Amino acid sequence: MNRLHFIFLSLLTCGTLLAQEGPLSDSFVNPLPLPDYPLGNWARKPSPNLDRYLKGYVQDFRELADPSVLYDDGRWILYPSVSMAYVSDDFKTWKKVTISPEKIGDGYAPTVCKHKGRYYMTGCFSRLWVAEHPLGPFEELGPIETPDGESIESKIFDPMLFSDGDTLYLYWHQKALWGVALDGENPLRMASSPVELAHSRPENEWERYGEYNEDPRRSFMEGVWMYRHGESYYLTFASPGTANGTYAIGAYRGTSPLGPFSYQKHNPVLRKTTGTVPGSGHGCIVDGPNGTIWAFTTSMVNNYHVFERRISLFPVGIDCNGDLFGLPCRDVPQWIPGHDPHPERGNEAGFLPVSVRTIAYASSCAAGRTADYAIDDYCRSWWQPESGDKEPFLAVDFKKDYNISALRILWAEPNIDHRAGIVSGPVRYRLYAQRKKGSEWVPILDCSANDTDYLIDYRCFETIRARAVKLEITGTAPGVEIGILEFTIFGKPS
Repeated sequence: MNRLHFIFLSLLTCGTLLAQEGPLSDSFVNPLPLPDYPLGNWARKPSPNLDRYLKGYVQDFRELADPSVLYDDGRWILYPSVSMAYVSDDFKTWKKVTISPEKIGDGYAPTVCKHKGRYYMTGCFSRLWVAEHPLGPFEELGPIETPDGESIESKIFDPMLFSDGDTLYLYWHQKALWGVALDGENPLRMASSPVELAHSRPENEWERYGEYNEDPRRSFMEGVWMYRHGESYYLTFASPGTANGTYAIGAYRGTSPLGPFSYQKHNPVLRKTTGTVPGSGHGCIVDGPNGTIWAFTTSMVNNYHVFERRISLFPVGIDCNGDLFGLPCRDVPQWIPGHDPHPERGNEAGFLPVSVRTIAYASSCAAGRTADYAIDDYCRSWWQPESGDKEPFLAVDFKKDYNISALRILWAEPNIDHRAGIVSGPVRYRLYAQRKKGSEWVPILDCSANDTDYLIDYRCFETIRARAVKLEITGTAPGVEIGILEFTIFGKPS
């Protein structure tokens, strides 16, 4: 049996479990390939507001954003907006676990905090909840109140719960960033009046609203988070707004949970305006394995709706001045948490996209959906085969030979409609490689038995030298007209 056929046979079951092979088996790529992305909150509303739909008409879309993450007893638990929660023991495979309740408040910005052995949760316009275990079930305690007994349930936006010693703190956004300690005996009651901690600074260009940060009159300072490292407290926030590809994370620094805080010199901490899916906004800063620090963030697709978003991950660190910092953000494979002791010094795995803006052709193309849209490094255009195409494929010629080891697909679903019964589901496919132009197609990845719904699909395989690849789509959910927002092959020069 030759090596290529061995690779093919060894990966027959990879579609079900997202099994990874080859030199990138310990890697991930952004956005994170979380299974079972839910329908967006706004797509569920009976009377959608067209002001938030970007194409002038209502279209179903999928959404996860605003992650709150615990690294608890060696296990990653991710609580995003829209639908909770996701769990991973190794950061390679995530499992969707529906907890009770699945969403709270208006369905956005949940925050979960471990405090004195219990797990507290709240969210946008939500009451306080508690559980004995991180996956619940959570019990509703009631609304959080000021010392005067006034409920703030209708006021807290993008909240965050933070445990420091014996004290539980609440932070939220209401034009500015606010914080308060909760009563040690009764966490539903504030221990004192809230403190204004920081406000937007339009003199900083990156905090100005817009795709080019062109509007100093507007800025959404949101997504507050508190992170402690040693004796320093980092009050982080997102700006200028989740509708922008300039969405970024900044930080203030202090010596106590309620400040006073100073705007740190290194700002923004994370900012990603290029690549397939831009943005690195509203999220959390979390300690991971071996003392590493990670930022889970919100990235923007914003194809149909301003809240069509995804979740990404980047390493961060503390510099010699004590400032929180992140590396330049790129859409390339990175090592999973725990692989490298110092990811903040550089975490890229050394494999780059080799398919972007090369040569693409397909079995067919729907009107205005040509093959080159699948490799243009842009998440608001897509290739789509004609509706009658029974054997759709997309092929990409790199124009040169490369040693390739991974594939990422961002699927497009332009006709999903939950009211009409056209719902998302697993996509099945096979990947082939061509060593030389005009030579036979050799199978390298078989996901034709895939039974998991991956809106973002990332697969790693044993390195193979290739001049071109071909993706054959073998199955989709009933009625779904599938397309590809972005098809990326990662490799190195041969």
